[in-house]
Amino acid sequence: MGCSNNDIRFNRDIPLKMVQIPDSNFRIGTTEITFNLYDLYTDQNNQPRKNDHGWGRKDKPVIGVSWVEAQGFIAWMNKTYSPIKPFRLPTEEEWIEALGEHWKNKKAANCNSTCKDQ
Repeated sequence: MGCSNNDIRFNRDIPLKMVQIPDSNFRIGTTEITFNLYDLYTDQNNQPRKNDHGWGRKDKPVIGVSWVEAQGFIAWMNKTYSPIKPFRLPTEEEWIEALGEHWKNKKAANCNSTCKDQ
């Protein structure tokens, strides 16, 4: 898989794809942070890896990360990648917008009884 302008590669096996949310001023990752990427962070910072509790690692979303640990990961991402806009956790409103609720609600408000899902 090649890289687009929205892709970040930490190595050839660990891509991070970002997308622009329409009508907004932010981009968000298309997937959760994986064990692969989080393990890279912990290994480079001499920290213990997160326990996967038998769920599996690689491309699965990392689990058991506290808010404080997430802030450390974000600081590492910003130092490693040096983006124009720093990485950060999305706000609740941004999560809702990214998940599409904004557009679902807008469609429902403008829909009458003859509307059908497309």
